[in-house]
Amino acid sequence: MDTLIKDKILAVMRQGRTRAESTDWFRVAVGLYYLAGLMTKETIDFKTVDRDYNRFIYHTLGGGHTLKLALLVFGMTVFFVTSMAAVILDLPKERFDHARSLGMSEWRVVWEVVILGTADEAFEVLRQNAAIGWMMLTMVEGISRAEGGIGAMLLNQNKHFHIAEVFAIQIVILAVGIAQDYAIGALRSLFCPYAVLTLERK
Repeated sequence: MDTLIKDKILAVMRQGRTRAESTDWFRVAVGLYYLAGLMTKETIDFKTVDRDYNRFIYHTLGGGHTLKLALLVFGMTVFFVTSMAAVILDLPKERFDHARSLGMSEWRVVWEVVILGTADEAFEVLRQNAAIGWMMLTMVEGISRAEGGIGAMLLNQNKHFHIAEVFAIQIVILAVGIAQDYAIGALRSLFCPYAVLTLERK
C-alpha cells in the first residue's frame, strides 16, 4: 500500500460528519481496496500484505474494537473470497447457456446463475469461515487486548499454566461454534431448501 492510496483512503475517511461515520467510511474504503488487490492472477504474499494493512489501520485508528474487527474481517475475507471464486469458476457452462436460451439479459444471468445459483454453497463457505473465525479469535484478541474477550482470557490462563481453565474456555468456544454452525445450517435449509433435495427415496 503506497502513500497515494493511503492519502485517498484518508480523504474518503474525512468525508464523515462524525467519528463513527468517518470510521465506517475508512472500513469501507480499506475493505474495497483490499478486495480489489485479491483479484489478480499473480501470487500474493498475504503475510506481507496483511502486515502492511494492519500497520496502516493501527496508526490510523489505534487499537481496541476497530482494530480487532478489522483484523478479523481481513483474515476471514481472504478465505471467503478465494473459496467463492473457486465455486463460481466451477459453474458449468451449460447453466449460462440455458439461462441465455430463456432470453435472460446478462445481468439476469448473473443474478440467476451466479448469485442465486451459488447461494447454498455460499452458506456452506460461510460455515467454514465462521469456524476459521473462532480459530482466529485467539490471535486477534491476543494482538488487541484493550477490550479483553474470550481469546485474551484464554491466552492469560495459558500464560499462567491454568490448564483446567484453558480446557474450560475451549469447551465453551466449541459449544458456541457448534451452535453457530447449526444456526447457519438452519438458515441454509430455510433460504435454500433445494440444496437438501435428493432424488433417492427414503
